[in-house]
Amino acid sequence: MHHARHIGFHKYRVVCALIASAALSSGGTLRAQVNQSDIAQVGLDVAWRAQIIQGQEAGVPVSATLFPHPTKRKQSLTIVSNGRVIEHISGDAIDRAAYEQQLVKIDTKEETKITIPKIGLAGARLLADKTEARLKLLGRKSERIEIDREMIYLVTASLDGSIQAFDAETGESLWTASVGQSNRPTMPAGVSDEYVSVINGPELYLLRLSDGTTVNTRKLESGNSISSLPVGSWIFVPAFEGTLTAYNATKKDALPWRSVSGGTSTEMPVLSLDRKFIAWNSAPKFLNITRIDDRTPTSWNRFESSEPVRTQPIAVQNGYIVATGDGGITRLGLPSDESNGVRNNAILWRSSSGIYNPSTPIVANGLVLVWSLNSGLTALNEKTGEIVWPEINTGIGQVISVSASSIYCRSKEGRLVVLDSKTGEVQRSIPKTIPTAISNSINDRLYFINQSGQIICLRELNALRPVSLLAPSAGGPPSKSAPKTPAGEPIEETKPAQELDPFGGGLPSTENAPAMNAPATTADPFGGSAGDPFGGSPTEAPKGSSGSGGTTVDPNDPFGGN
Repeated sequence: MHHARHIGFHKYRVVCALIASAALSSGGTLRAQVNQSDIAQVGLDVAWRAQIIQGQEAGVPVSATLFPHPTKRKQSLTIVSNGRVIEHISGDAIDRAAYEQQLVKIDTKEETKITIPKIGLAGARLLADKTEARLKLLGRKSERIEIDREMIYLVTASLDGSIQAFDAETGESLWTASVGQSNRPTMPAGVSDEYVSVINGPELYLLRLSDGTTVNTRKLESGNSISSLPVGSWIFVPAFEGTLTAYNATKKDALPWRSVSGGTSTEMPVLSLDRKFIAWNSAPKFLNITRIDDRTPTSWNRFESSEPVRTQPIAVQNGYIVATGDGGITRLGLPSDESNGVRNNAILWRSSSGIYNPSTPIVANGLVLVWSLNSGLTALNEKTGEIVWPEINTGIGQVISVSASSIYCRSKEGRLVVLDSKTGEVQRSIPKTIPTAISNSINDRLYFINQSGQIICLRELNALRPVSLLAPSAGGPPSKSAPKTPAGEPIEETKPAQELDPFGGGLPSTENAPAMNAPATTADPFGGSAGDPFGGSPTEAPKGSSGSGGTTVDPNDPFGGN
């Protein structure tokens, strides 16, 4: 899973489960007074700025989702001579010769379908060879800079139904689209390998990730759906009453599949790393796992916790990590080609952070980072569940991102705080308010977005290339030093000497829920006896779990698995 790159990129563990999505407040705007020198004092620099294009109505952003694509790459080649860019060649440029050959075959009826071929990095190199040959004839020396990296999308959804996709590494706007009616509520967008799904009022819209064109539109069965996630042939839509409905992605008239679980669904489903399962919660105490199949999904497992499960699970290698309200952390296994008996023995380890956890933890560099209402932060080993360092009162309200040496956080007062990744101790901070941040479990970039739709990406000084947060082994403590930057860095623009305000207007801090007097415990957070780690008697039927046929629940197989 870890491949070398021409420019030294680390391969991301690219899955929908690593989506970092921020539900943004619609409160009044705060003016963020942080400038260029402020962020430089904490070792950061501005990577890029962008503006969300919104409709004529008030287009308050409601979500921003980071999605690293598993196969699509961003490839380009730049020729530089005497410090000047002579030519920039994108691998996405159309291969005109191959395109014309297709036209000829269509004329001769050898082919009936046209695809748009791209030149790729190989084609860019051939064009660069010609440019360099011309420069050599002119007696000019040149340098070739190649970019070959995984494509990471940043997809935003606004309250008025405006949807926009950015290149998350450069800030380039890739496409914009509009769905539904601006006077209807728009839910957070779901992103997958091929599609973007978004709910506007009672309707579900499916857009193509590559260009934002609408693929399908259909009316929802439930009017209180909270989000959506397109996976393969299906669009999974959870609803408040604890139901999960899967709509066919391309066949508008196809009957949906439906599963019911007791409780209230509050979060977007999370896709497993191997793209074979999704996990979705139904509060107060259920986590449901559904197996994905192109023909029909299957309810595969359900975990019953003794404490509230109100946050998203985190997808890790061969399973999920689940946090409960009392600070319990559990790692769950999923079947693989080598092991198919995980269903009845899915708990790999159980631990307790000892703190009440109201937010989805971040898993990065082999650490599970958990923070509490009283601003405590603790770290567990992702592989074993052992506490790496116990609770430290750091005053934080959100973990934003992690690098090899630092943990970047937003304090409860809205300040940027930098912690040591090995000890959790405060290193540096900015005594000024910053905008709402997007929790990022993908790489070491810091993303912020404010109510007016301004986005800013920060990076560590001289960190021109992003570093994946998950080590190849999916476990273990972070490395002692960051990877060295390879030669041939892109030319950086010269920044003006005057003070810059990189953030613009910010959003107010989200108010935390009242503290709950939940004592810390190392007991099994999913309850139940040793013979049944998921709680309940083996013959006890769960509160509803049926497919589209509405068959009776079998007490020996409550999910009706095939």
